[in-house]
Amino acid sequence: MWPFNIFKKNEKPDKKHALIQSTLRKLGKINLRTKNGPEALYDLIRCFFREYFNLHFEFTYEELQKDLAKHHIEKNTKTRLFNHLEVLKEKRFGNDKISLKELKEISDEFREILKELSK
Repeated sequence: MWPFNIFKKNEKPDKKHALIQSTLRKLGKINLRTKNGPEALYDLIRCFFREYFNLHFEFTYEELQKDLAKHHIEKNTKTRLFNHLEVLKEKRFGNDKISLKELKEISDEFREILKELSK
């Protein structure tokens, strides 16, 4: 018998991986057509980043973008994430009403970012 548990197969999953999987499940349950759908999407995105980056304060999208520089994330993913946050900021706080198509694009892009982060 091997004396070390280095190669133990039934290890607990990584916290970040578990967070990503949980967020993907929640994302799949959000109905963007309901009145609360858009807000549920925005809340999910904010909660994910708060936990993923271990932020202990209410952040703005600008603060999150600045904080991204401190984290070790693949350059392409970081760029994609930065651009996604720009779109979120523009759509959420802009004067125009967001269409269902735009909400779906935000949701799909967030899903792709989650998948990239899980690699």
